[in-house]
Amino acid sequence: MIALVSQGVYTVIHFRGGDFTTYTLLLNLVLLAFDTGTLILIRRIGTQLYGAATGTALAWIYALIAIPLVISFWTFDSIVAFFTLLAITWLISRRDTVSAIMAAVGGLTKLMPLVILGAVWRYRTIQEALRYSLIAIGLTNCRTLWPAIAYRATQ
Repeated sequence: MIALVSQGVYTVIHFRGGDFTTYTLLLNLVLLAFDTGTLILIRRIGTQLYGAATGTALAWIYALIAIPLVISFWTFDSIVAFFTLLAITWLISRRDTVSAIMAAVGGLTKLMPLVILGAVWRYRTIQEALRYSLIAIGLTNCRTLWPAIAYRATQ
């Protein structure tokens, strides 16, 4: 996933004659958008589970700690956090298929979002958990096929 984001940013600045400074600035703006989405999702999950006051408090706590700001400029974990929280949001709303797809998209960056499978197996029926797992793991494993597909396309 980060490769697609990075390549997209590079493509945008390349046609405008940009340099590395422009690339890093634009990439950090994209990662800031993911961090903003993470903040919104934290508030939404807190509100869904514990009420508006708790959701707002959780969002303020996340917004005021410095770690997400520092990490967003050094790594691409904001993408992983965003898609993990998006999967959790949909899982809470009982939209399991969309949640599994979002967990898989997060899994395309790092495998950490697939930890959500433990909660799925704990709180869903066996059929629902199996379906969720097949979607999430199946789509995540597609990343191993992409290089082969890209290679064949160039032949």
